[in-house]
Amino acid sequence: MESIDIDETDLRLLDALQTDAALSNLALAAQVHVSPPTCLRRVKRLWEAGLIERQVAILNADRLAPVLGHGLSAVVEISLDRQGAEMLDAFEQRISVDEAVQQCYRVSPGPDFVLIVHVADMPAYQALAQRLFTSDANVRNVKAFFSVKRAKFAKTAFSQREKVIVCSANHSIQKSCGRFGAPWSRAGRPLPGLSAFASPALTSWRCSPACRAPRSGRPAGCSW
Repeated sequence: MESIDIDETDLRLLDALQTDAALSNLALAAQVHVSPPTCLRRVKRLWEAGLIERQVAILNADRLAPVLGHGLSAVVEISLDRQGAEMLDAFEQRISVDEAVQQCYRVSPGPDFVLIVHVADMPAYQALAQRLFTSDANVRNVKAFFSVKRAKFAKTAFSQREKVIVCSANHSIQKSCGRFGAPWSRAGRPLPGLSAFASPALTSWRCSPACRAPRSGRPAGCSW
């Protein structure tokens, strides 16, 4: 798959779409502080790059329970008898096509797989176990933990990447500016706060007058 460079605006878009993928383009653009055409173009690019796989609806299990029942969710640890690459792939392929298996993770150390499964009731779980976890599936040990209550279901959290702007001496903002995040400028043009990442291409940056760091605390290459 072709690699793609993403910036803070892209991360804000992905974060907002994980919260509510039904937002209109206008509402999404307003939320991430970009123009509607820019928002539309960026979201299209994220789709084409495969960063957005699909849009789904998260159902309210408690509201559905009177109609469909609460069902039974379980976290299942699976240890295989033989852990060769072919055996791991074969088991993964076997369980991936079963609709009762909602998530599957290869893990280490401990068990070989952790599954998240959801079935209608205990008889349905028993049928699942007989269907997937039998000895001919190379399964040595199964340990199931049945869910009593789901306390949290969260979106993917994006760690805040460190924002670094470099001056002409290649010093980071932490060293050259005592007010991290103050507006900076290049060649006299103002830039939004936290507007760049460290890059060899960024040269001749200087602090704006908003910076109150003592001049003596800045490296010699800082041109402020």
